[in-house]
Amino acid sequence: MLISHKHKFVFIHISKNAGTSISKVLSPYSEIKATNLHKRKYALYRQHTTASQLKTIFENHGWDWNEYFSFGIVRNPWARIVSKYEFWKQTANNEKKSNFWDFCKRVTDQCGTFSELLSSKYPYNQPSQSDFIYESANLLVNFVGRYENLEQDFDKICERIGVPRMQLPVLHKTYHNPYCDYYTDKTQKIIAEKYAEDIENFKYKFI
Repeated sequence: MLISHKHKFVFIHISKNAGTSISKVLSPYSEIKATNLHKRKYALYRQHTTASQLKTIFENHGWDWNEYFSFGIVRNPWARIVSKYEFWKQTANNEKKSNFWDFCKRVTDQCGTFSELLSSKYPYNQPSQSDFIYESANLLVNFVGRYENLEQDFDKICERIGVPRMQLPVLHKTYHNPYCDYYTDKTQKIIAEKYAEDIENFKYKFI
């Protein structure tokens, strides 16, 4: 999450969608930056604060949300969960590791609302991407970039907010086989049902 009053932009950081890389390069242009949730449980500006939450903060401060260029990055839901799974395997201890089937089940069984996620003990939970940038059926941001077209879309963002085009650093990258290789028909369906809203809103397919 980043807010720049000078450049009039708001970045919504959706997890596992290159948000850390974008935050690193745009942070020097931002006056308000996220406080790590693990360090400050009740921080006002969290790393993964939603657009709806930020819009409320804007209203409380008397800032005009419509004067700012707001944006976020989305990703194929099946690929996003594989990335999260591989990242989790790299960081979890051996006792907590599980196979991909168990991981998919835990994603769907344990993850409820966004608020429940924030208080959850389960590191593999992933809320819907739509939760970050939609409120009901209303899209709250001006631009939705795609992870699959990241460099080109980030160039458009830089041009729009008036900062130099920059090469994004590679941070928190996971190395794995194509996401399709991870899924059976059953696990593919699990993710399709859990993230049906994302699949509809952003027109993603399992390919």
